[in-house]
Amino acid sequence: MLETQKKFILKLKKDSGPEMISNLFKDKLYHIMVLIISIKSYIFIGLLGTEKATGLNFEQAFMSVPGYLLLISFSMVTLAGTFLFKGRKHLWALIVIDLLITVLIIGDAWYYRGYTEFLNFFLFSQTSNLDNLGSDVLSMSRPIDIVFIIDIVLFIIYASVNRDVYKGVKRNFGLFLLTIILPVCYLGYASYKVDVYGRGFDGQHVFYRSWAPPRTMSYLGPIGYHFFDAFNFYEVSKKYKLSKDEELKINNWYDKNNEKLPDNKFAGMFKNKNLLVIQWESLENFVVNQKIQDQEITPNLNKLLKNSLYFNNYHENTNNGTSSDADLMTNTGVYPVRQGSTFFRYPSNEYKNSLPLLLSGMGYSTYAIHPDKGLYWNWKPALTSMGFQHCLDSSNYNITETIGLGISDKVFMEQIAPIIGKEKNPFYSFVVTLTSHSPFNLPEKHRTLNLTHGFDYNMLGDYFQSLHYTDEALGKLLADLDKQGVLKDTVVAIYGDHTGVHKYYSDIVSSIYPAENWWSDNDLRVPLIIYNQNLTPQTLDIQAGQIDFMPTIAYLMGVDKGKYQNSTLGKVLVNTNKNYTILNDFSTRGNISADEEKHSKDGILLADKMVQSNYFKDK
Repeated sequence: MLETQKKFILKLKKDSGPEMISNLFKDKLYHIMVLIISIKSYIFIGLLGTEKATGLNFEQAFMSVPGYLLLISFSMVTLAGTFLFKGRKHLWALIVIDLLITVLIIGDAWYYRGYTEFLNFFLFSQTSNLDNLGSDVLSMSRPIDIVFIIDIVLFIIYASVNRDVYKGVKRNFGLFLLTIILPVCYLGYASYKVDVYGRGFDGQHVFYRSWAPPRTMSYLGPIGYHFFDAFNFYEVSKKYKLSKDEELKINNWYDKNNEKLPDNKFAGMFKNKNLLVIQWESLENFVVNQKIQDQEITPNLNKLLKNSLYFNNYHENTNNGTSSDADLMTNTGVYPVRQGSTFFRYPSNEYKNSLPLLLSGMGYSTYAIHPDKGLYWNWKPALTSMGFQHCLDSSNYNITETIGLGISDKVFMEQIAPIIGKEKNPFYSFVVTLTSHSPFNLPEKHRTLNLTHGFDYNMLGDYFQSLHYTDEALGKLLADLDKQGVLKDTVVAIYGDHTGVHKYYSDIVSSIYPAENWWSDNDLRVPLIIYNQNLTPQTLDIQAGQIDFMPTIAYLMGVDKGKYQNSTLGKVLVNTNKNYTILNDFSTRGNISADEEKHSKDGILLADKMVQSNYFKDK
């Protein structure tokens, strides 16, 4: 060991001095690579200034990105390892690192288009989600992405033609250390100057995690962002314990949140009835009661409105966990964590006053019925820990047809109808659909809307076809339950897990001509429809979010309000004076004062810490 250290020190001495600096300046391809990777970072941030990152906004790039020395420093650090390779291996190391960084940048662009977030270490741990996602991932690509790979093609051609380049180059430990130490020293200086002493330009930060990922990206660029993400991943992965001050803030938040309103006519109106909750994949509000070329998109859903409470300003609150976040909020009334997926990071968390536990305490049998694998978004371990007595996944069905991510909705719903019909009454069944998942590739035989060829084969038309298909499956499920005599004693709550065509392909929707106002912008709204055969129809315009589902349905089902009002973060939509909601990006909807807005934001941030500390285990 001592001998190895001596050799290393001798090597450093040999590589040090003017000769080492001279070698660094002579390595022209290294400097070109540093410059190109830095330029790619500028271009990437320019993408973020356009809708769905589909064009280049150079004003955004030059106004928002960090100083060029920051970008160059991060580029130098990533390329430092190439000096450990001798000969032409040094050249190919440069090209390979450029390729890896390019793959990371393009991956960031694709993920951002779908989820307004970037690749992160939490996502990399969710490998069970990779099954069947190929078409979904590729649908996020755009022509502009080609700009990131042009240089790689040129470098490979250059390396193949010029076979003598770098042939005599030796391994250089001194340059390896120098090209790490110099940029790291500058990054430390920049952080102290800007973050500690506040001597940057207005609004500038370096190592600072903003609540909005694009802002953090603009501080550091893509390479710096992922270095910083690695550090944050390590920090937040530690076991979290609430401080006394945080516990006091939580208690004060709940005291302020409690409206203390007297009960009204909605209290317990569905007491002792069965509850069937259907989480409909990618269902947006704008399709409800709408026709395309004189055909109803969701005719069966529309029929339910004749006996429903319809919340038409109900918004998605999902975060990085997308559909699984909807599972969480629906059954607990708790916001998901701000980084990564709650179900992957904290699958064993307990929620003492979750909807399945509250209803099982009232004599209900509880079922979570998913069409996909139990480890997809890690939903089965999480929902089991949440308190569901039974969890059915894809292994429980005869999969005679698959569409997209798994079993088709029609085959799925045909098989769960008898399962639900045989459940012990009263029951709570939580059902999730799958087929209308992006990119909405429905087989020809199931495309039953008769649309013109040009409209049928664009993304919006594909979306309508997918929803129409799931609507047919839903109609059949409810008809089967009606025949079994179950539906008359059952409350059916239907909502979208998150938006669909506008969430992933708003740029494509906005390019469709001629456009109609009703599909132009959905504003993150998903419908919430609560149906029972004996209900008088009512449309409630209150501004709401998915966080409000659990306390609302618990109130309607006759659950003692004292058992959930200090453990959920939403409001009872049928008994509240709060006509506003706050979304995942901290934007608001409705009539909200500055004090109410701060209170709502505090709730999201406190929920992050409460989930991390398993706060609800005893609440």
